[in-house]
Amino acid sequence: MQAGPYSYHNKPFILQNWEKDFHFDPKCITTIPLWIHFPSLPVGYWTTDALSKMASAIGLPMYTDKFTADLNKISYSRVLVKVDITEPLVETVEIVTPSGTRQQEILYEWRPKFCSECVHFGHDNFECWRTNHQNHEEDKFKAPKRRSMGRRKKVVHEWKPKEEQEQGEIV
Repeated sequence: MQAGPYSYHNKPFILQNWEKDFHFDPKCITTIPLWIHFPSLPVGYWTTDALSKMASAIGLPMYTDKFTADLNKISYSRVLVKVDITEPLVETVEIVTPSGTRQQEILYEWRPKFCSECVHFGHDNFECWRTNHQNHEEDKFKAPKRRSMGRRKKVVHEWKPKEEQEQGEIV
């Protein structure tokens, strides 16, 4: 727990201390750590202060990875930020350079699904059971569609107990 935060396939693995009366409530998770990239960021902005200021526009900065800290991978810088998932994710941040301001793109290694309809983490608005349930309720009140006259009649077989069926086959 002390070495965290942990991730699995670039998705946060959230650990909490176990308590005697512990009850998991998915609504309690509103902030999660996400790895973000600043692609094509000028190397002059790879300082701790500059990365912290840019990451603060997204959430609470936590860590940079070893490659970013050591300037080993200069195609992008990578920062772990604690983000409020109830709000839309920030796509760009404005930075001031000596030649003027520019929009710095932000890439997320993983985008969490959060439903603003039922305020739950794990699915988005399109997959929400409440929205789908309401749509099905509306469908119940629509007038039924008429059948075309060219349909064949359905053959209905009479149900008989198994004993009568066997006797009918023997005779």
